[in-house]
Formats: sequence, structure tokens, C-alpha cells
Amino acid sequence: MSDIPTPQDEHHAGTAGCSQSDRILSALHDAGVGTWVPMPALAKAASPSGEGVGICVSRRIYDLRKKLRHEGWDIKQASEFFDGQHHSMYRIIRVERDSVEPSLPSQPSRDTES
Repeated sequence: MSDIPTPQDEHHAGTAGCSQSDRILSALHDAGVGTWVPMPALAKAASPSGEGVGICVSRRIYDLRKKLRHEGWDIKQASEFFDGQHHSMYRIIRVERDSVEPSLPSQPSRDTES
């Protein structure tokens, strides 16, 4: 687990001064590579007061994915339904750098001559 990216050492303990992204990354780090972490656990880590939890987690995961993909990491999401309720979970995994680089589809040429 030592090669999992970690937030700044002084922030890893969940201090009030660290960012929501740092706290989410800490929760994923503490769970370990490939271990699913329920969305409510990440929400609690990101916003101990409980305000705006769904939006903050989604946005911070998006930010972390952009940051970590260049280091060879990705955050995956999965959903399950239990008794009609939707449950989301996330995990951090190692990926090959080439597989996470975005590639844009080729643009069709615009032929303006008629």
C-alpha cells in the first residue's frame, strides 16, 4: 500500500485544515488499493458537518481523477441496488498511464467547397 498516493502528511490525519479532496483521498488510501469504500463514508470524510455531501464527493472525485491519472491511478465507481435503494462506492486502482490518457475522436473535415 505504500505506493498509493497520499495527501500531504500533515493533512493525512484528517485535520480541519485539509481539503475535501485530501480527506477523500485519505479515506481511499486507508481502505487500500482495490477496496470499495461506500459513498457515505467518503461523504463523512469530505464534510464532517454533513453539508452538501453528494455534490462535494462527486466533484472531489472528478478532481482527484484528473490529478491522479497522470500518476497511473484511477478512482472507479460502482453502484448496487438493495431494497430499491441506490448505493454508490468507490475504489482507487493502479492503471497503466497509457490507458488513462484521454484521446479525442478525429474531427470530420469540413468541406466548404460545393
